[in-house]
Amino acid sequence: MTELNTAIKPYCFSFLFKKGVEYAIYLDPDIELFGNMGEVFDGLKQHDAIVTPHLLTPYFDEKQPSEIDILSSGTYNFGFLALKNTNSSIRFVEWWEKMLLEYCYSDIPNGLFVDQKFGEFASSFIDRTLVLKHPGYNVAYWNLHERRLEAIGKKLTANKMPLQFFHYSGVPEDVRYVSKHQNRHFVKIGSLVYSILDSYSRRVKDIEQNTSKDLRPDYQYFDNGSSVLDLHRIALRIAETSLEIEPSGALKFQADVFFRKKKLLLKMSTRHEIELYCEPIIAAALYLRPDVLNYVSLEPGRYPHSLRQWFDSTGHLEFGLTQNDLTFSDKSAAKQPDFGKQLLIGSQRAIPAPIKKILPKSLKRQVKHALRFGYGFKQTRHHSPDQYQQMLYDFISRRDVTAHPVTRLEHSVI
Repeated sequence: MTELNTAIKPYCFSFLFKKGVEYAIYLDPDIELFGNMGEVFDGLKQHDAIVTPHLLTPYFDEKQPSEIDILSSGTYNFGFLALKNTNSSIRFVEWWEKMLLEYCYSDIPNGLFVDQKFGEFASSFIDRTLVLKHPGYNVAYWNLHERRLEAIGKKLTANKMPLQFFHYSGVPEDVRYVSKHQNRHFVKIGSLVYSILDSYSRRVKDIEQNTSKDLRPDYQYFDNGSSVLDLHRIALRIAETSLEIEPSGALKFQADVFFRKKKLLLKMSTRHEIELYCEPIIAAALYLRPDVLNYVSLEPGRYPHSLRQWFDSTGHLEFGLTQNDLTFSDKSAAKQPDFGKQLLIGSQRAIPAPIKKILPKSLKRQVKHALRFGYGFKQTRHHSPDQYQQMLYDFISRRDVTAHPVTRLEHSVI
């Protein structure tokens, strides 16, 4: 739903500009206006675009979000965007439309965050872009460290300047925590920030109570009642296909789309592609867990049995699936040579000789059992023999391997 909501932004601007609208301002639905945004309307007289940065000053602490987190999601917060109907803005909007058709999703490691990351180009693509640094605009959890909110009479201010709008991003049930996306701020009951957040939370709850319980967001559920997970969305994208939509707005669950083998090209990044012959749901799992490549054997044109065995055993649980959700058309694909032998490509498949000499017989038996059932201990240049030995001892002391034949562990273990 987030992808769809954010993908339509440029199309809304295009629609309004084609209708002859001179100025268009977008505000996220979790924004509340406290002022008339006079600086924006004045700014649009001289500029083609106005954006607001997430931050005006650094954090100078180790809490979340960090400056790196902000860079990952975008310098500018596109919960607000003001554009003037000019050739420069129209060119940007048309380009933005094309990009969001294919890339409007969150993939932080590869530099994507729905529509917002493309806003980085606004100041260079649009001739006259104003970066509005007024502290009363786009006040939110990410910049409360630098903006002091006060009530002066009946007016709210941020750093002594009129508060124009507050962005209620990720407000939790207990509003003292400000947002589920941060751990920097904890506000006291009765404080001004608490009062602002509490008022918003109460109004949202009132709306929810007066909304039909049967009303559910479209495209978040399959027609069988199960949730549409990120894993499903990525599988559809990898398979370059789509699903049918029921009149109710629910997506028709088509098992063959997710669980039937086909040739796929998995783009792990802009420079790394993998040719696969497997089910789209398996490819999506690999996309979300690229570290699994350290342990599985992938051969072009051949089915990745070790990857499938990991997904069948425990991997699917990480993505919110149950065993009943696994409706593979080929049930035999998982019944291949031993899981441990297939999975631990590039890892130790037997106890290394130096370690074997110093292990007591009982421990050797348990470690062999672990390797037999798919545990792996990957020894790299970062692990000395002593560290590797300790990894084995730690593993045995932490786990009853006979009771848990397939479990994901630490130290690069699946």
